[in-house]
Amino acid sequence: MGVLTGVVLDEDPLTKSHRVFHFDQETEVVTLEDRQAVDDIMARNRYLASIAPSIGEQARSGKEFIHVAGIPLNILMDLKKQGVKLSGTPEETKQFRRWLEDNANADWRIARGTI
Repeated sequence: MGVLTGVVLDEDPLTKSHRVFHFDQETEVVTLEDRQAVDDIMARNRYLASIAPSIGEQARSGKEFIHVAGIPLNILMDLKKQGVKLSGTPEETKQFRRWLEDNANADWRIARGTI
């Protein structure tokens, strides 16, 4: 017996995402994997970061809303499943802001500075 793997169940050309079905016949474990190509999002984020003033500069200029990140939907959904609150008061979103400021997630950041 072996593993039936890599069968694409669904594709979304708009978000460049797809769901892949995996089945291990020995363990009879089914796994659904969501994948998303993020090269375009990362390139857009790099461009916007290169032209965006820092968060502090934007706040001092009186901007009420600041575009701080571009994050793929599948990552946002994973964060939500983990219980990370994506919107709300500063206290409620502390874990999300900490995630955004982590260097491991720098590809998703647009604005420089502390959120």
